[in-house]
Amino acid sequence: MTVRRIATTDDLGVLARLQRDFYAEDAIPHRAEVERALATLLAEPAVGRVIVEEDHAADTRAIVGYVVMTFGFCLELGGRDAFVDELYVAPSHRRRGLGRALLLEGITLATREGASTVHLEVAAADEAKLRLYESAGFRPRPYPLMTRRT
Repeated sequence: MTVRRIATTDDLGVLARLQRDFYAEDAIPHRAEVERALATLLAEPAVGRVIVEEDHAADTRAIVGYVVMTFGFCLELGGRDAFVDELYVAPSHRRRGLGRALLLEGITLATREGASTVHLEVAAADEAKLRLYESAGFRPRPYPLMTRRT
């Protein structure tokens, strides 16, 4: 049986481990600042939330997936918005609908928090992820996402 809940600062170690697995799988460099940012997110709900999926099997509880929802504001889209910053399910728990359930729970949370729009970023070559996101109602915007680190 799995249970979804909002992560707390007590979950940092497990989430950081899962995040490192996710980054390695997607060939994303993992730096110390990433874990510090995760700690900030867990401690400051106004920034966003992490929803975790726990597997409750045989008297054990293990986090097997998570979705990171962060909050922002967009005038063009009418106010508060949210961003699916990360979505990850451990390989041993994939193909069970947990990714979709986490994504939908994240959208529900964002809506409750006043977001009128939810964004996400996905590599165009990842067909499985594209299908998941499209099935949840996401569509490409006509503008490219551009980033500059300060």
